[in-house]
Amino acid sequence: MPRVLRSHKRNEKPNEKKPLIRNGPSEFPEAELLRGELNLRKLDLPQSVTMTKRSLLRWVCLSIGLVSEKESRRIGIEVIDALFYFLFSEKKKPTADQIRKYLEEKKGIKTSERLVRYHLQKMLDINLIERKNGCYCINSAPNAEREDFVSAVEYHLRNEFEQSIKQIILGVDKLVEKYRI
Repeated sequence: MPRVLRSHKRNEKPNEKKPLIRNGPSEFPEAELLRGELNLRKLDLPQSVTMTKRSLLRWVCLSIGLVSEKESRRIGIEVIDALFYFLFSEKKKPTADQIRKYLEEKKGIKTSERLVRYHLQKMLDINLIERKNGCYCINSAPNAEREDFVSAVEYHLRNEFEQSIKQIILGVDKLVEKYRI
């Protein structure tokens, strides 16, 4: 684990907050190669979950790694719920600020635009949505209808996992070769 050090200079006031500087090598030099994370959780889908929109939303968000099972705050679910409200119910492409205002006015949830963008970024990272002119929309699969979110999820998640699996198989193959030498 890297050590956390505070920078101190002669002219600084003792109670002034200083930025943290992380020093020390990573435990694994290959950590620099990390481009992102793909989380696919294996969850049961009992009929009780399919009974309500809210349960299904939580289930989907958990299963594709948009939220953690240990998250105590519900804001991630609320942001995605608001995004889906705009995309599927209103047929509009919202901005982060529109989502923030919707959460505040319709759900009574005060949050920052920055936190909204943080949760939307998780969906951008796995290519399920894209941002055009500041508005968020479905990142459609090739040869699919523009607003077909099911096809987008299937295409983009499959593509990401297939690429990762190919890299893993290549790495495992080379590792086995190294042991056979």
